[in-house]
Formats: sequence, structure tokens, C-alpha cells
Amino acid sequence: MKAALVLFVLLSATALPGCIVNNIYEELQAINLNVERTNDHLASLEDQLETLDTIDESLTTVDASLETIKGTLQSLDGHLASLRRTLDNIDSTIPFLNLSDDEEQEPATTDEPAEETTSESEGGQQ
Repeated sequence: MKAALVLFVLLSATALPGCIVNNIYEELQAINLNVERTNDHLASLEDQLETLDTIDESLTTVDASLETIKGTLQSLDGHLASLRRTLDNIDSTIPFLNLSDDEEQEPATTDEPAEETTSESEGGQQ
């Protein structure tokens, strides 16, 4: 009798329309589709990250080059400051050459004031 009851339940289960099984199957298909979309999106993000990594490496190289240029420019600044001091010294020793543009002086109209200025400069330097 028990066997007949189990057989009856099994036969009736196979005759059911299977709505639950179909719903589960459809949900699994939707989930698989979402997983595939997510995987595609993640692959796209991974490509973008690789591009950003390449850009980051390029920027690191540019930064190193800029540091080298900065050091060279600082060295050049020192040399130019030294050259400016040298030109200022020459200007103060021989004022009529006027090598530097620091002080705009109008040239004297006669030779006498220029000689006096030269004499005063020479006297000041001794």
C-alpha cells in the first residue's frame, strides 16, 4: 500500500505543469545574463585600468625628466647670477660700457662729468 501511494505521488508529480521549475530556470537564465554583462563591464574596466597604468608610467617618466630639468635650471640660475655679478663689477669699474641693464643712466653730454665719475669710481675702488 505504501508502494502504491509513493507511485501515485510520483506519477502525479510528473503530470504537474512544472511552473516552479520553469520559474527557477528563467531566473537562472536572467542571473546568467546579468553575470555575463557584469563580466563584460569588468573587462572594460580592466582595459581602462591598463590604459591608466600606461599613462601613470608615462607621467612618472615625465616627472623624472622634469626633476632633471629642474636641477639643470637651478644650476643655470647659479651660473647666470654669477655672470650678473661679474657684469655688475665690470659696470662699476668701467661705467661707460654699461653692460648691465640694472640702472638706466643717461649718457653725459660732455666728457668732463664722465671723467669725474670715472675718477670717483676709481678712487672708490682703491
